[in-house]
Amino acid sequence: MNLISNNINDLLMDLLAEIETDAEVYKDLLSKTSINNPQVRNQARIFIANNLKSNKYMEGFSIIDSKTGHMIRTMKNQEDKLLVAETISEGNQVFRSTLYENRGTPEQKVILTDSNESDPRHFDFYLEFKDNKKKGWFNSRGYSQNVLHGYPPILSYVVPLEDDLGALVGMLTLDFGVIQLQKYLMDITTKKMDRDYSFGGIPFVLERRNNQEIVVIGHPDRIYIESIPDPSIVSVSNKFLILAEKHPDQRIRAFTKIIEKEYKEKRDPFNQNSTGINVVKADDNSLWLYSWTATYPGQKPDWVIGVCVNRELAAASVI
Repeated sequence: MNLISNNINDLLMDLLAEIETDAEVYKDLLSKTSINNPQVRNQARIFIANNLKSNKYMEGFSIIDSKTGHMIRTMKNQEDKLLVAETISEGNQVFRSTLYENRGTPEQKVILTDSNESDPRHFDFYLEFKDNKKKGWFNSRGYSQNVLHGYPPILSYVVPLEDDLGALVGMLTLDFGVIQLQKYLMDITTKKMDRDYSFGGIPFVLERRNNQEIVVIGHPDRIYIESIPDPSIVSVSNKFLILAEKHPDQRIRAFTKIIEKEYKEKRDPFNQNSTGINVVKADDNSLWLYSWTATYPGQKPDWVIGVCVNRELAAASVI
């Protein structure tokens, strides 16, 4: 069973590694030229956008100019069409965001605009990475720009951009959303899960947020992603993220009992280097066997990748 969790962990880590590798390429592209040059920046954005189209698991990317606060974000909507959200300074610390469809083409259309935008250099992910200038993953987050509020959250790999002297000139994020993570887990479920680890089970991904809430950021059933869930079961920080302990899927709720047990025994399942395995009873008294692995032990963000199987179904298969 531990091999199952490790296998899924490896698959997801491979996906994250691909994103990290792409980010390095884009960083070099932006750092070798001037991010403050609008023409060069636009050429780089088009190059990245073309690559984005060919990767069904990537959600989008953003580039922030550290000098002006200019931010341009390219993203896929749920129909996989590219949208562009641009934030520009209008002077006197006033910023405006505009959401475009078909930006830069004869079919360009303004979807929404907001003249009460925050300075992108004050966004949480920017502030966290600008001082240490270290790249890394950021906890699942809602979109920072006002014109994108209401869209499902994203998982961001953040890369500071520096000039030849090492000064910060901008910030790049490559993102995949909870919807893309769901698609990935669905593909694993339909293509990768064989008789060794189906048995009524699922792969899932949990995140421990900064306020210690534990939320579900990955589940292979689209019903838990495509609509905003009941407000009574979601995170206080994001209306799209369902609390694990209140999740409609009893298999997820059952796993929180294991987390509680780990905490009581002074073990942190989000920071263990080894794979965990345990059995727990669900609300309907069915027994479920779980295997889980921390994605980044000792680092942020705190993610656990898990797999469960129905113990009776699994046992019956070997009799």
